Amino acid sequence: MSLLAPQEPETTAQHAAPQAMEPRRTHGDMGPLEVRARRHHLIDVGDLDDDVVQRMWQRAKELQQREQRGIGTQLFGTLRGHVVATLFFEASTRTRLSFELAAQRLGALTLPLDVSRSSLEKSESLVDTLQTLAAMGATMAVVRHRDNAVFSNLGPQVGLSLLNAGNGTEAHPTQALLDAYTLWQQLGSLQDRVIVIHGDILHSRVARSNARLLARFGARVLLSGPADLLPSDAELAQLAGAQVCAFSDAIPQADAIMCLRVQRERHERAGLADAAVLRAAEATSFLHAHGLTQERFERAKPSCLILHPGPVNRDVEIEGTLVDHPRSQILQQVRNGLYIRMATLEWIAGVLP
Repeated sequence: MSLLAPQEPETTAQHAAPQAMEPRRTHGDMGPLEVRARRHHLIDVGDLDDDVVQRMWQRAKELQQREQRGIGTQLFGTLRGHVVATLFFEASTRTRLSFELAAQRLGALTLPLDVSRSSLEKSESLVDTLQTLAAMGATMAVVRHRDNAVFSNLGPQVGLSLLNAGNGTEAHPTQALLDAYTLWQQLGSLQDRVIVIHGDILHSRVARSNARLLARFGARVLLSGPADLLPSDAELAQLAGAQVCAFSDAIPQADAIMCLRVQRERHERAGLADAAVLRAAEATSFLHAHGLTQERFERAKPSCLILHPGPVNRDVEIEGTLVDHPRSQILQQVRNGLYIRMATLEWIAGVLP
């Protein structure tokens, strides 16, 4: 699929939308029961058709421009009447804070749940916790969990909209949305662009969601990294045409290189098979053997961009000076995350323009 430049977005949907979008109205015009009846879930990028993705990008651009002009985004009030609960079973800074700030800027109340001090620690099920939150008035729940199958065990009975903030090694849809949006901003189009995702692909939900989304907009996705950290052939076949490529061969082709950190916490749970890789990364030999160094980056195109979903381990997967390189988009990804998550929450609420 060809994507037009940011100034002229395509509007033709390529996939059937999971739910038809209704005419936009603010929640001030609706009763609480009507608000709750209009429900979406976002578990992975496949839940969004191409038209919705582009509308989210356009909305993020609009929100960003309004803020740059000094026009407060909270004036929209598009989430007034909503309560957004956040449940993070894994550590997070960027994703958790950006969701909470996004909800607040759109007029919603936020309900951060301290999982370590909740009834979940007393063996309450996640379904029961979500039902309890819904009974308290929560309309959306942003959930991060280490279990790949966590959302398959949740259904309509939870009584609110679910938004995946990262589950295991499976998916991280809003990270993929903001990464693709950042590339769209900088490159003007994703069609025929070569995007290299490098590092611990095997344990990365970011790599999986990005590979699926970028390919839909015409990008060619190359995956590279140590052999022990690459997906199997069977899994590769599920990643929308992404190809494995040696890093040395991928760099000169790249329009953008996205580095991924070694997922230490997942190596620890995986056992001894990955222990050697983990030790090597911690000793920083990973950088010299596999990471993006200044020397390697010199072989890239003069326009090649650097991305990283964070948190960055300087001088492990990427040389520290490259984090602050003029072509680094790492902080821009963080900024864009706020606006993309605002647009995502509006889509879930059924009020995305």
